[in-house]
Amino acid sequence: MHLRAALAALAVIGLFIGAGVAASRYLETRYIHGVAPVLFTLKNQGVAFQKAAFSQSNLLPLYGSSELVREVPDKASRFFRHYPSNFGVFPIGKAGTTPLLILQKLGASGPEADGKKVVISLSPSWFFSEKVNPGHYAGNFSALQAGEFIFNRHLSPELRRDAASRMLEFPKTLVKEPQLDFAMRHLVGKGMLNRLLFEAGSLAGSVNQAVGRTQDHFQSALYIWTNHVRSSTGHRPEFLDWTQLLAKASKRTAALPLENARPDPGWDELLREGELSFTRTLENAQEWGDLELLLRGMRELHMRPLVFTMPMNGSYLDQMGISPGARAAYYERLHVLAARYEAPVVDFRDHEEDPKFLVDHHDHLSARGWIYYDEIIDAFFHNRLDLPGVPQRAPSPL
Repeated sequence: MHLRAALAALAVIGLFIGAGVAASRYLETRYIHGVAPVLFTLKNQGVAFQKAAFSQSNLLPLYGSSELVREVPDKASRFFRHYPSNFGVFPIGKAGTTPLLILQKLGASGPEADGKKVVISLSPSWFFSEKVNPGHYAGNFSALQAGEFIFNRHLSPELRRDAASRMLEFPKTLVKEPQLDFAMRHLVGKGMLNRLLFEAGSLAGSVNQAVGRTQDHFQSALYIWTNHVRSSTGHRPEFLDWTQLLAKASKRTAALPLENARPDPGWDELLREGELSFTRTLENAQEWGDLELLLRGMRELHMRPLVFTMPMNGSYLDQMGISPGARAAYYERLHVLAARYEAPVVDFRDHEEDPKFLVDHHDHLSARGWIYYDEIIDAFFHNRLDLPGVPQRAPSPL
């Protein structure tokens, strides 16, 4: 009798949770357009909102780092907020969000991301250090996303194993995630025993992930409710005269002064060591391996990516003794790597000497720089780019 009562109670609880998840999914889909242009922790660290975005035909996910956060006029989330070209941009990321983290986010999205378009924004400064900053990685790490990625059977064991090897190099992020840590360690291990232990860990991990997904859905519904999110930010289609838009953005963008420039102390030390040190660091940067993992992941998900990279600040680097030839190695290697996975790249290297393209010396776009991004994002969404040779309009007068 007690057993029947306990089973009945569990069934009621299960029905309640199932109904709550279903209601949350409904809210996520209905209000995803109101959430789209906003950046907040749950959107960046969770899974529910990102899956909902990929399910929408008129939203284009844009993954990047601090350039998405800085308040600058004409950044993509603002520019496309009212769907002037019949679609909106869904930004995901914050400072320190690098390729290994973006891979986990995309891999966590599962089948919803299959075959979808996505834009990846890279920062050259990621490659100014040989090792990835562990603090940046930890500050952006999501155990839910990592678990969804590691246990995603739609991705090859080889990709998940190679990514797990890198993720295990940041042990502090796994201290409170023993099940995930156990599964990853046996995923990278060799032999039948490790394979069996990984499968055992997957069973336990699947329960933990189910709890995490449920919590993510409930938190998403709570966010919508408490923040009074509207179902739409309003659609205002208009003709986009890019030449005029660029001219307006250029007028309200101040030229970036070189005097008293204060780049990141780590960059400054690297650059002052000279071109040889810069070249060696650029060549050995771990980010190249992480970027290749990301490109592999997008190919396995059959995604249609477009990769942006901000230009280096040529005027500043000239003063630091870093020649255009040394800087060109970054763009050339990026193109070669991306071409291996059929991912088109727009590198904006012709704006290295443009004092109005960046708003500071930290890889942050100005309003003028964002208009260049916005124009190509618009053309990419509407299939007007001649990929992979992406045409770029000649720079307008400053």
